Amino acid sequence: MFSKDGKCISMKLGCNYVDGRCTSCRSPFIYVPSSESCIIDGCLQYFVGGCSQCDKAYALLYNSCKLPNCLTSSNGRCLECDPDYLFTSNGICVSKDEFCDKMDEYGTCIKCMSNYYYSKAEKKCIRNRPGCNYDQNGLCCSCNPPF
Repeated sequence: MFSKDGKCISMKLGCNYVDGRCTSCRSPFIYVPSSESCIIDGCLQYFVGGCSQCDKAYALLYNSCKLPNCLTSSNGRCLECDPDYLFTSNGICVSKDEFCDKMDEYGTCIKCMSNYYYSKAEKKCIRNRPGCNYDQNGLCCSCNPPF
C-alpha cells in the first residue's frame, strides 16, 4: 500500500485505511487508536480474516476469541456479559437465575424468592411443591396438612 507521501507501507491485519493510515477495523478486529492498529482480545495467531488460535482462557468462535459467557472483553477481562448472564462481584459472568433473590460473590444463589427453593442438583431456584417444607439442601423433609 502507498502512504499519503507515496511511500510503500505494510498493511496491518484488519485495518481500514484512509490516506495511508489505519483509521478503523473490519470485524472481528477492534481498533486501538493509540497504535492505529487492530487486535482481537486473546488472539495468539492472526490471519487476514481474524484469529486462528486463542489464549487458553478463550474459545475460538467465528475467527474471534471469546471468554466464557462474555460478550466483550479487553486484556483478558470481561467488560460485558452475554445477555443471559450477569457479573459477580469478582468479575465473572454467571447464568441469571430469575427466581434468585440474593447471590454470593461466586454467583451461587444463597436466597431464593418467596415460594422457591435452591436446588443444588439443578443449580437454580425451583418453585416449591404444594405442601412441602424444605430443608437447607432443597429436599422436601415434611408436609403441611392436608398433605
